Amino acid sequence: MTTKHPHPVLYPQLVALGKDRSASLLGLEKARKKVALHAEFRPLEGDRLGFDGRMDYAATVSHIWESFVSSGGKMHAMADKLPNVDGLREIVISEMSGLRLPDAFYAHYGEEVGLNLDGHSNIFVDGVYFVHTTVLGDPMYLYMVACGNRDAAIENMSLGQLTIEKTRVAIGTVEPTQQFSDTFDDLIGDPEVCDAVRQTALKDIIALSLAFISDPDAALDLTKEVHLSPPTAAMGLRN
Repeated sequence: MTTKHPHPVLYPQLVALGKDRSASLLGLEKARKKVALHAEFRPLEGDRLGFDGRMDYAATVSHIWESFVSSGGKMHAMADKLPNVDGLREIVISEMSGLRLPDAFYAHYGEEVGLNLDGHSNIFVDGVYFVHTTVLGDPMYLYMVACGNRDAAIENMSLGQLTIEKTRVAIGTVEPTQQFSDTFDDLIGDPEVCDAVRQTALKDIIALSLAFISDPDAALDLTKEVHLSPPTAAMGLRN
């Protein structure tokens, strides 16, 4: 089994596998358990975030996924609407008025859009969650860029590998008064995913996704508007 499912479907599978692997270690005697845990988490030894860093973000990832599901979040397929990253042609996007967005949604790109992380031919950006929330006080959108792994058989992953897969994300917030492009400096999460959002066409692809998903006929609610600036780089749309 490889990770072909969109992230909203894949994520609970990763969580369940992690719980199963953890449960299988509980019955081991102390010395064997220590050795087994060290082996399970060895993939995190060379990781830029490490165990503690990944754990810091794991709860936020779960919160965003659970909020998406509990809000009846809808997945929007973007593959046929967005730029072909192998053949960009120049277009001009003017600054837009506030986009009226749903409470919760997932813009799904998948493998076919070809948004690979630099240096990782097997890791691709699967999509981005948006969830409207007041959990931090003022109303805002939490957004999370999530990745997939085209080569991995997830049922064979160690606890360390599962931890990395569950937290290979970039998380940001956008308030009603902010330009979406002004939120990238405050991203948290996997450093390589955060870098991909800031430094590649991905930030503009996300912006275009929001423009497609926005409903201009939705009831006016200023707390559920996101403002876009013109893209910083030329890009093309698929025919």
